[in-house]
Amino acid sequence: MGASNFSLGSKRERSWLAIGLAWVTATACVTGHYEVDPSIAGPSRTDESAARDDSTASDDGVTSDDGVASDESAASDDSAASDDSVDKPTPVSNAKECSAPCAGGEVVSGCEDALTSDDDNCGICGRKCPEGCQDGACIPETLFPLDSLQESNSAVSWTSFAFHDDYVYYSVETAGQDDHTFQIKRRPLEGGTTETVVSNEVTAYFNFTVDDDGLYWVTYYAPNFKSLCTVKSQAHDSTTKVTIVSGEFNCDQSPIATNDTTLFWGSRDRTGQGSSSVDSATKPDGEPMVFGPGDPYTLVLAGDLVFWGDQGTVRSQALDGTAKSEYEISESNLVRLATDGKFVYWNYGPVIGSQAIHRVAASGGDVEVVVKTLPSFKAITVDADHVYYATYTDVYRVPSEGGPSVLMVAGKSSEQLVLQGEYLYFLSEDGLERVPK
Repeated sequence: MGASNFSLGSKRERSWLAIGLAWVTATACVTGHYEVDPSIAGPSRTDESAARDDSTASDDGVTSDDGVASDESAASDDSAASDDSVDKPTPVSNAKECSAPCAGGEVVSGCEDALTSDDDNCGICGRKCPEGCQDGACIPETLFPLDSLQESNSAVSWTSFAFHDDYVYYSVETAGQDDHTFQIKRRPLEGGTTETVVSNEVTAYFNFTVDDDGLYWVTYYAPNFKSLCTVKSQAHDSTTKVTIVSGEFNCDQSPIATNDTTLFWGSRDRTGQGSSSVDSATKPDGEPMVFGPGDPYTLVLAGDLVFWGDQGTVRSQALDGTAKSEYEISESNLVRLATDGKFVYWNYGPVIGSQAIHRVAASGGDVEVVVKTLPSFKAITVDADHVYYATYTDVYRVPSEGGPSVLMVAGKSSEQLVLQGEYLYFLSEDGLERVPK
Protein backbone atom coordinates (compact mmCIF):
# COMPACT_ATOMS: atom_id res chain seq x y z
CA MET A 1 0.00 0.00 0.00
CA GLY A 2 1.53 3.31 -1.06
CA ALA A 3 2.06 6.25 1.20
CA SER A 4 -0.61 8.29 -0.53
CA ASN A 5 -3.30 5.70 0.11
CA PHE A 6 -5.46 4.96 3.13
CA SER A 7 -7.26 1.82 4.22
CA LEU A 8 -10.87 1.39 3.11
CA GLY A 9 -11.63 -0.87 6.04
CA SER A 10 -11.38 -4.63 6.33
CA LYS A 11 -11.44 -7.17 3.50
CA ARG A 12 -14.91 -8.25 4.61
CA GLU A 13 -16.16 -4.65 4.58
CA ARG A 14 -14.59 -3.92 1.21
CA SER A 15 -16.26 -6.98 -0.32
CA TRP A 16 -19.69 -6.07 0.98
CA LEU A 17 -19.10 -2.41 0.10
CA ALA A 18 -18.37 -3.31 -3.53
CA ILE A 19 -21.49 -5.49 -3.74
CA GLY A 20 -23.64 -2.86 -2.06
CA LEU A 21 -22.44 0.00 -4.24
CA ALA A 22 -23.03 -2.05 -7.39
CA TRP A 23 -26.57 -2.91 -6.26
CA VAL A 24 -27.37 0.68 -5.28
CA THR A 25 -26.06 1.99 -8.60
CA ALA A 26 -28.04 -0.52 -10.63
CA THR A 27 -31.23 -0.03 -8.63
CA ALA A 28 -31.04 3.76 -8.69
CA CYS A 29 -30.75 3.73 -12.46
CA VAL A 30 -33.94 1.70 -12.75
CA THR A 31 -36.18 2.91 -9.96
CA GLY A 32 -35.11 6.42 -9.09
CA HIS A 33 -33.42 8.09 -6.12
CA TYR A 34 -32.97 7.22 -2.46
CA GLU A 35 -33.72 9.53 0.40
CA VAL A 36 -33.33 9.57 4.15
CA ASP A 37 -36.83 9.41 5.61
CA PRO A 38 -37.23 12.52 7.83
CA SER A 39 -40.79 11.73 8.86
CA ILE A 40 -40.21 9.74 12.05
CA ALA A 41 -41.57 11.90 14.86
CA GLY A 42 -40.15 9.64 17.55
CA PRO A 43 -38.98 6.09 18.06
CA SER A 44 -41.78 3.70 17.18
CA ARG A 45 -42.19 0.19 18.50
CA THR A 46 -41.60 -2.67 16.14
CA ASP A 47 -44.22 -5.37 15.61
CA GLU A 48 -42.22 -8.03 17.39
CA SER A 49 -41.13 -7.95 21.01
CA ALA A 50 -37.37 -7.73 20.60
CA ALA A 51 -35.83 -9.44 23.58
CA ARG A 52 -35.94 -13.20 23.74
CA ASP A 53 -34.17 -15.94 25.61
CA ASP A 54 -32.89 -19.09 23.96
CA SER A 55 -36.16 -20.94 24.52
CA THR A 56 -38.46 -18.26 23.07
CA ALA A 57 -36.44 -17.11 20.10
CA SER A 58 -38.51 -16.10 17.07
CA ASP A 59 -37.33 -16.62 13.53
CA ASP A 60 -39.51 -13.82 12.21
CA GLY A 61 -37.04 -11.02 12.94
CA VAL A 62 -37.94 -7.47 13.90
CA THR A 63 -39.92 -5.17 11.62
CA SER A 64 -41.47 -1.77 12.11
CA ASP A 65 -45.22 -1.19 12.14
CA ASP A 66 -45.27 -0.58 8.43
CA GLY A 67 -42.19 -2.68 7.77
CA VAL A 68 -38.59 -1.72 7.35
CA ALA A 69 -38.22 -0.89 3.68
CA SER A 70 -37.67 -3.94 1.53
CA ASP A 71 -35.39 -4.06 -1.48
CA GLU A 72 -38.33 -3.16 -3.69
CA SER A 73 -39.48 -0.21 -1.59
CA ALA A 74 -36.05 1.13 -0.73
CA ALA A 75 -35.90 3.27 -3.86
CA SER A 76 -38.42 6.03 -4.32
CA ASP A 77 -40.14 6.82 -7.60
CA ASP A 78 -38.97 9.50 -9.99
CA SER A 79 -40.97 12.18 -8.23
CA ALA A 80 -39.27 11.63 -4.87
CA ALA A 81 -36.58 13.92 -3.55
CA SER A 82 -33.01 12.94 -4.35
CA ASP A 83 -30.19 12.65 -1.81
CA ASP A 84 -29.11 16.16 -2.72
CA SER A 85 -32.24 17.64 -1.17
CA VAL A 86 -32.54 15.47 1.89
CA ASP A 87 -32.68 17.41 5.14
CA LYS A 88 -31.31 20.58 3.58
CA PRO A 89 -33.21 23.87 3.64
CA THR A 90 -35.54 24.09 0.65
CA PRO A 91 -35.04 27.19 -1.52
CA VAL A 92 -38.20 29.29 -1.76
CA SER A 93 -39.38 31.40 -4.67
CA ASN A 94 -40.07 34.45 -2.52
CA ALA A 95 -36.65 34.48 -0.83
CA LYS A 96 -35.78 37.96 0.43
CA GLU A 97 -32.77 39.63 1.98
CA CYS A 98 -32.16 37.58 5.14
CA SER A 99 -29.45 39.13 7.26
CA ALA A 100 -31.05 37.42 10.30
CA PRO A 101 -32.67 34.22 9.00
CA CYS A 102 -33.56 32.91 12.47
CA ALA A 103 -35.65 34.42 15.25
CA GLY A 104 -36.21 32.73 18.60
CA GLY A 105 -34.48 29.61 17.33
CA GLU A 106 -36.88 29.27 14.37
CA VAL A 107 -36.24 30.04 10.72
CA VAL A 108 -37.94 33.19 9.44
CA SER A 109 -40.47 32.46 6.72
CA GLY A 110 -38.91 33.13 3.35
CA CYS A 111 -35.36 32.80 4.66
CA GLU A 112 -35.00 29.04 4.35
CA ASP A 113 -32.54 29.31 1.48
CA ALA A 114 -30.19 31.45 3.59
CA LEU A 115 -29.50 28.49 5.87
CA THR A 116 -27.57 26.78 3.09
CA SER A 117 -24.70 29.26 3.49
CA ASP A 118 -25.13 31.10 6.82
CA ASP A 119 -22.04 30.42 8.98
CA ASP A 120 -24.03 31.07 12.18
CA ASN A 121 -27.14 29.13 11.16
CA CYS A 122 -25.91 26.35 8.94
CA GLY A 123 -28.67 23.98 7.86
CA ILE A 124 -30.51 24.63 11.12
CA CYS A 125 -30.86 27.65 13.36
CA GLY A 126 -28.02 28.13 15.81
CA ARG A 127 -25.40 25.83 14.31
CA LYS A 128 -22.14 27.77 13.94
CA CYS A 129 -19.46 26.64 11.50
CA PRO A 130 -15.92 27.97 12.19
CA GLU A 131 -14.73 26.89 8.72
CA GLY A 132 -17.82 28.14 6.92
CA CYS A 133 -21.17 26.74 5.76
CA GLN A 134 -21.72 25.17 2.36
CA ASP A 135 -24.87 23.47 1.06
CA GLY A 136 -26.36 23.48 4.56
CA ALA A 137 -23.45 21.60 6.17
CA CYS A 138 -20.36 22.77 8.03
CA ILE A 139 -17.12 22.66 6.05
CA PRO A 140 -14.89 20.23 8.01
CA GLU A 141 -11.79 21.47 9.79
CA THR A 142 -8.78 19.33 8.86
CA LEU A 143 -6.71 18.89 12.02
CA PHE A 144 -4.03 16.65 10.56
CA PRO A 145 -3.69 16.21 6.78
CA LEU A 146 -3.41 12.56 5.83
CA ASP A 147 0.17 12.83 4.62
CA SER A 148 1.24 14.27 8.01
CA LEU A 149 -0.04 11.12 9.75
CA GLN A 150 1.83 8.74 7.47
CA GLU A 151 5.43 7.80 6.87
CA SER A 152 7.19 6.43 3.84
CA ASN A 153 5.48 3.29 2.54
CA SER A 154 2.78 3.50 5.22
CA ALA A 155 -0.91 4.29 5.46
CA VAL A 156 -3.28 5.26 8.24
CA SER A 157 -5.71 2.51 9.16
CA TRP A 158 -9.21 3.79 8.40
CA THR A 159 -11.01 2.29 11.38
CA SER A 160 -8.60 2.71 14.30
CA PHE A 161 -8.38 6.01 16.11
CA ALA A 162 -9.33 6.96 19.66
CA PHE A 163 -9.00 9.81 22.16
CA HIS A 164 -7.54 9.86 25.66
CA ASP A 165 -6.21 12.70 27.84
CA ASP A 166 -6.10 15.32 25.06
CA TYR A 167 -4.32 12.95 22.67
CA VAL A 168 -5.53 11.28 19.54
CA TYR A 169 -4.25 7.72 19.13
CA TYR A 170 -4.22 6.13 15.69
CA SER A 171 -2.77 3.07 14.01
CA VAL A 172 -0.42 3.20 11.02
CA GLU A 173 0.13 0.30 8.66
CA THR A 174 3.39 -0.27 6.82
CA ALA A 175 3.05 -2.70 3.94
CA GLY A 176 5.96 -5.04 3.28
CA GLN A 177 6.45 -7.53 0.49
CA ASP A 178 5.20 -10.48 2.56
CA ASP A 179 3.55 -8.95 5.61
CA HIS A 180 2.24 -5.79 7.22
CA THR A 181 3.53 -4.01 10.31
CA PHE A 182 1.28 -1.89 12.51
CA GLN A 183 2.16 0.81 14.99
CA ILE A 184 0.09 2.88 17.40
CA LYS A 185 0.98 6.55 17.40
CA ARG A 186 -0.37 9.49 19.34
CA ARG A 187 -0.39 13.23 18.86
CA PRO A 188 -1.73 16.09 21.02
CA LEU A 189 -5.19 16.88 19.72
CA GLU A 190 -4.44 20.56 19.33
CA GLY A 191 -1.11 19.93 17.60
CA GLY A 192 2.38 18.90 18.69
CA THR A 193 4.94 16.14 18.42
CA THR A 194 3.91 12.68 17.23
CA GLU A 195 5.03 9.75 19.38
CA THR A 196 5.13 6.03 18.60
CA VAL A 197 3.70 4.22 21.63
CA VAL A 198 3.40 0.67 20.22
CA SER A 199 5.64 -0.51 17.42
CA ASN A 200 6.37 -3.46 15.13
CA GLU A 201 3.24 -5.56 15.37
CA VAL A 202 3.36 -7.89 12.37
CA THR A 203 -0.21 -8.66 11.39
CA ALA A 204 -2.79 -8.61 8.62
CA TYR A 205 -5.52 -7.18 10.86
CA PHE A 206 -5.17 -4.77 13.76
CA ASN A 207 -7.63 -3.16 16.15
CA PHE A 208 -7.06 -1.34 19.45
CA THR A 209 -8.68 0.52 22.30
CA VAL A 210 -7.34 2.79 25.02
CA ASP A 211 -8.44 3.58 28.58
CA ASP A 212 -6.97 5.07 31.78
CA ASP A 213 -4.78 2.02 32.36
CA GLY A 214 -3.22 1.68 28.93
CA LEU A 215 -3.60 0.34 25.40
CA TYR A 216 -5.07 -3.00 24.31
CA TRP A 217 -4.94 -4.50 20.85
CA VAL A 218 -5.77 -7.59 18.87
CA THR A 219 -3.79 -8.82 15.88
CA TYR A 220 -4.52 -11.49 13.30
CA TYR A 221 -1.97 -13.02 10.98
CA ALA A 222 -2.21 -16.02 8.66
CA PRO A 223 1.25 -17.18 7.50
CA ASN A 224 1.26 -20.43 5.52
CA PHE A 225 -2.54 -20.63 5.90
CA LYS A 226 -2.33 -20.78 9.71
CA SER A 227 -4.61 -18.50 11.73
CA LEU A 228 -2.56 -16.78 14.42
CA CYS A 229 -4.27 -14.48 16.92
CA THR A 230 -2.73 -12.38 19.67
CA VAL A 231 -4.28 -10.06 22.28
CA LYS A 232 -1.85 -7.75 24.08
CA SER A 233 -1.75 -4.79 26.45
CA GLN A 234 0.71 -2.06 27.38
CA ALA A 235 0.50 0.40 30.27
CA HIS A 236 0.72 4.13 29.51
CA ASP A 237 3.96 4.56 31.43
CA SER A 238 5.66 1.50 29.96
CA THR A 239 6.98 0.10 26.70
CA THR A 240 6.57 -3.51 27.86
CA LYS A 241 3.97 -5.50 25.92
CA VAL A 242 1.95 -8.02 27.92
CA THR A 243 0.52 -11.00 26.00
CA ILE A 244 -2.95 -11.91 27.26
CA VAL A 245 -3.60 -14.72 24.79
CA SER A 246 -1.83 -16.03 21.70
CA GLY A 247 -2.41 -19.12 19.60
CA GLU A 248 -3.59 -20.76 16.40
CA PHE A 249 -7.13 -19.44 16.27
CA ASN A 250 -8.92 -16.79 14.24
CA CYS A 251 -9.67 -13.26 15.42
CA ASP A 252 -9.89 -11.58 12.02
CA GLN A 253 -12.23 -8.55 12.20
CA SER A 254 -12.40 -8.86 15.99
CA PRO A 255 -13.69 -5.93 18.03
CA ILE A 256 -12.06 -5.08 21.35
CA ALA A 257 -13.49 -3.15 24.33
CA THR A 258 -12.70 -2.61 27.98
CA ASN A 259 -14.21 -1.43 31.25
CA ASP A 260 -12.55 -0.78 34.62
CA THR A 261 -11.77 -4.43 35.29
CA THR A 262 -12.21 -6.56 32.17
CA LEU A 263 -11.12 -6.76 28.54
CA PHE A 264 -13.43 -8.23 25.86
CA TRP A 265 -12.70 -9.38 22.30
CA GLY A 266 -14.00 -11.78 19.68
CA SER A 267 -12.41 -15.05 18.60
CA ARG A 268 -13.15 -18.10 16.50
CA ASP A 269 -12.24 -21.59 17.65
CA ARG A 270 -9.91 -20.51 20.45
CA THR A 271 -11.06 -23.45 22.57
CA GLY A 272 -10.73 -25.99 19.76
CA GLN A 273 -14.48 -26.65 19.72
CA GLY A 274 -15.03 -25.13 16.28
CA SER A 275 -17.21 -22.30 17.64
CA SER A 276 -16.99 -18.50 17.75
CA SER A 277 -17.30 -16.53 20.95
CA VAL A 278 -16.83 -13.31 22.85
CA ASP A 279 -13.88 -13.86 25.16
CA SER A 280 -12.80 -11.91 28.21
CA ALA A 281 -9.90 -11.58 30.64
CA THR A 282 -9.41 -9.66 33.86
CA LYS A 283 -7.04 -6.73 33.34
CA PRO A 284 -4.13 -6.47 32.99
CA ASP A 285 -3.18 -10.08 32.21
CA GLY A 286 -5.84 -12.48 33.49
CA GLU A 287 -6.57 -15.88 31.99
CA PRO A 288 -8.84 -15.73 28.92
CA MET A 289 -12.27 -17.29 29.17
CA VAL A 290 -15.37 -17.63 27.00
CA PHE A 291 -17.88 -14.91 27.92
CA GLY A 292 -20.65 -15.59 25.40
CA PRO A 293 -21.48 -17.10 21.99
CA GLY A 294 -21.43 -15.45 18.58
CA ASP A 295 -19.11 -14.10 15.91
CA PRO A 296 -18.94 -10.45 16.99
CA TYR A 297 -18.36 -7.70 14.48
CA THR A 298 -18.82 -4.87 16.99
CA LEU A 299 -18.98 -4.80 20.79
CA VAL A 300 -20.04 -2.09 23.27
CA LEU A 301 -20.47 -1.88 27.03
CA ALA A 302 -23.58 -0.31 28.56
CA GLY A 303 -23.49 -0.24 32.35
CA ASP A 304 -23.41 -3.80 33.61
CA LEU A 305 -24.25 -5.25 30.19
CA VAL A 306 -22.14 -6.25 27.21
CA PHE A 307 -23.73 -5.96 23.74
CA TRP A 308 -22.27 -7.45 20.60
CA GLY A 309 -23.45 -7.79 17.02
CA ASP A 310 -22.68 -10.42 14.42
CA GLN A 311 -24.33 -11.25 11.10
CA GLY A 312 -28.03 -11.11 11.86
CA THR A 313 -28.18 -10.91 15.65
CA VAL A 314 -27.54 -8.43 18.45
CA ARG A 315 -26.84 -10.18 21.74
CA SER A 316 -26.51 -8.88 25.28
CA GLN A 317 -25.33 -10.41 28.52
CA ALA A 318 -24.68 -9.12 32.03
CA LEU A 319 -21.10 -9.00 33.23
CA ASP A 320 -21.84 -11.84 35.65
CA GLY A 321 -23.06 -14.05 32.80
CA THR A 322 -26.80 -13.71 33.50
CA ALA A 323 -29.57 -11.69 31.81
CA LYS A 324 -28.95 -12.99 28.30
CA SER A 325 -31.00 -11.51 25.45
CA GLU A 326 -31.00 -11.69 21.66
CA TYR A 327 -32.47 -9.36 19.05
CA GLU A 328 -32.92 -10.73 15.54
CA ILE A 329 -32.21 -8.04 12.97
CA SER A 330 -31.73 -9.36 9.43
CA GLU A 331 -29.90 -12.04 7.57
CA SER A 332 -26.21 -11.57 6.68
CA ASN A 333 -25.84 -8.02 7.95
CA LEU A 334 -22.62 -6.51 9.32
CA VAL A 335 -23.87 -4.84 12.49
CA ARG A 336 -22.53 -1.60 13.95
CA LEU A 337 -23.39 -0.78 17.57
CA ALA A 338 -23.29 2.40 19.64
CA THR A 339 -24.54 3.25 23.12
CA ASP A 340 -25.22 6.30 25.27
CA GLY A 341 -25.46 4.09 28.37
CA LYS A 342 -29.27 4.13 28.38
CA PHE A 343 -29.96 2.77 24.89
CA VAL A 344 -28.06 0.65 22.41
CA TYR A 345 -28.40 1.58 18.72
CA TRP A 346 -27.65 -0.48 15.61
CA ASN A 347 -28.20 -0.61 11.87
CA TYR A 348 -30.96 -2.86 10.56
CA GLY A 349 -31.32 -4.20 7.06
CA PRO A 350 -29.77 -6.50 4.47
CA VAL A 351 -26.22 -6.09 3.23
CA ILE A 352 -27.63 -5.24 -0.20
CA GLY A 353 -30.45 -2.74 0.12
CA SER A 354 -31.79 -0.02 2.35
CA GLN A 355 -30.95 0.26 6.02
CA ALA A 356 -32.59 1.59 9.16
CA ILE A 357 -31.46 2.51 12.68
CA HIS A 358 -33.06 0.72 15.62
CA ARG A 359 -32.53 0.93 19.36
CA VAL A 360 -33.41 -0.90 22.56
CA ALA A 361 -33.14 0.18 26.18
CA ALA A 362 -29.98 -1.22 27.74
CA SER A 363 -32.19 -2.75 30.40
CA GLY A 364 -34.22 -4.57 27.73
CA GLY A 365 -37.65 -4.11 26.21
CA ASP A 366 -39.13 -3.48 22.78
CA VAL A 367 -36.99 -2.52 19.82
CA GLU A 368 -37.76 0.99 18.49
CA VAL A 369 -37.21 2.53 15.07
CA VAL A 370 -35.22 5.79 15.12
CA VAL A 371 -34.60 6.21 11.37
CA LYS A 372 -36.82 4.16 9.08
CA THR A 373 -35.06 4.32 5.71
CA LEU A 374 -31.43 4.94 4.75
CA PRO A 375 -29.92 4.42 1.30
CA SER A 376 -26.77 2.93 2.84
CA PHE A 377 -24.97 2.69 6.15
CA LYS A 378 -21.33 2.88 7.18
CA ALA A 379 -20.83 4.06 10.79
CA ILE A 380 -22.69 5.22 13.90
CA THR A 381 -22.03 6.99 17.19
CA VAL A 382 -24.32 8.59 19.77
CA ASP A 383 -24.45 11.05 22.63
CA ALA A 384 -27.21 11.86 25.12
CA ASP A 385 -29.30 13.77 22.57
CA HIS A 386 -28.44 12.63 19.05
CA VAL A 387 -27.50 9.74 16.81
CA TYR A 388 -24.77 10.43 14.25
CA TYR A 389 -24.50 8.14 11.25
CA ALA A 390 -22.56 7.92 8.01
CA THR A 391 -23.89 6.70 4.68
CA TYR A 392 -21.54 5.94 1.81
CA THR A 393 -21.56 9.62 0.82
CA ASP A 394 -22.52 11.88 3.75
CA VAL A 395 -22.80 12.15 7.54
CA TYR A 396 -26.08 13.00 9.29
CA ARG A 397 -27.44 13.70 12.77
CA VAL A 398 -30.89 12.75 14.05
CA PRO A 399 -32.46 13.32 17.50
CA SER A 400 -32.25 10.13 19.55
CA GLU A 401 -35.99 10.45 20.23
CA GLY A 402 -36.63 10.62 16.50
CA GLY A 403 -37.15 13.48 14.06
CA PRO A 404 -35.70 14.88 10.84
CA SER A 405 -32.14 13.96 9.93
CA VAL A 406 -29.79 16.94 9.56
CA LEU A 407 -26.86 16.95 7.17
CA MET A 408 -23.57 17.22 9.10
CA VAL A 409 -20.91 16.53 6.46
CA ALA A 410 -21.57 16.66 2.72
CA GLY A 411 -19.67 14.54 0.22
CA LYS A 412 -17.47 12.72 2.74
CA SER A 413 -17.84 9.60 4.82
CA SER A 414 -15.85 7.42 7.21
CA GLU A 415 -15.73 3.94 8.68
CA GLN A 416 -15.57 5.44 12.17
CA LEU A 417 -17.25 8.42 13.84
CA VAL A 418 -15.99 9.60 17.24
CA LEU A 419 -17.47 12.27 19.51
CA GLN A 420 -15.04 14.23 21.67
CA GLY A 421 -15.96 17.43 23.47
CA GLU A 422 -18.05 19.64 21.20
CA TYR A 423 -16.93 18.01 17.95
CA LEU A 424 -17.61 15.03 15.74
CA TYR A 425 -14.34 13.54 14.40
CA PHE A 426 -13.81 11.32 11.36
CA LEU A 427 -10.98 10.15 9.14
CA SER A 428 -11.39 10.94 5.45
CA GLU A 429 -9.18 10.97 2.38
CA ASP A 430 -8.07 14.45 3.50
CA GLY A 431 -6.98 13.42 7.00
CA LEU A 432 -8.39 13.62 10.53
CA GLU A 433 -11.27 16.10 10.36
CA ARG A 434 -13.98 17.47 12.62
CA VAL A 435 -17.18 19.48 12.56
CA PRO A 436 -19.14 21.00 15.45
CA LYS A 437 -21.67 18.48 16.67
